[in-house]
Amino acid sequence: MGDETQIKAELEKIEQVATANDAAIANLDKILTDPKGRELFTDIAKYRDKFRPFRESFVALINENNKEEAQVKYLFFIRPLLKKYFAALDTFVNYQDSQMKAAGENSAEVAVSSKRWILLLSLAAVALGIVSAWLSTRSVTRPINAMQSTMTDIATSQDFSRRVPVERMDEIGMSIVAFNAMIEKIQESSTQLKQKTADIQAMMQYI
Repeated sequence: MGDETQIKAELEKIEQVATANDAAIANLDKILTDPKGRELFTDIAKYRDKFRPFRESFVALINENNKEEAQVKYLFFIRPLLKKYFAALDTFVNYQDSQMKAAGENSAEVAVSSKRWILLLSLAAVALGIVSAWLSTRSVTRPINAMQSTMTDIATSQDFSRRVPVERMDEIGMSIVAFNAMIEKIQESSTQLKQKTADIQAMMQYI
């Protein structure tokens, strides 16, 4: 694949994952009801809205082959916002994890639905960071391809035991670390939720 073709593909991927990110946020907005969860969720949506114009400007600079300004945009605007976005997402995931631990019969279904959309939200957020980093630095594509392959496998199979090997500690490597940490938390929540559901089903047999 030629360089221009690869860049075009990555730019298209930015739009695709941004759309997936918006869809996950929209669906979570419909199912979240508790005040604390909605407060934390609002922070995620706020950073998404702040990020959008910088993303659009970044894509325009890449299309114009203005790599220098694109790097400045990434380093001083996009990356700091992504860090805040990940921090807000991490806080939200931790809160949802505590809610899932306490999930009863009535809230189990909502917890399962929330887990699914949180996973998609996490995948989209990390993908945006990875693709933006690659486009601004033109780094090697092997770790990115491995990351994208694992994302697809996890989303398809719901196998949260998968991890992406960390072979570097630059922007791409740190994004992979963040991705693995997010999946680990989702895996823990999934395991606890399955156990909670099994306990409820066992209790119902004696009622």
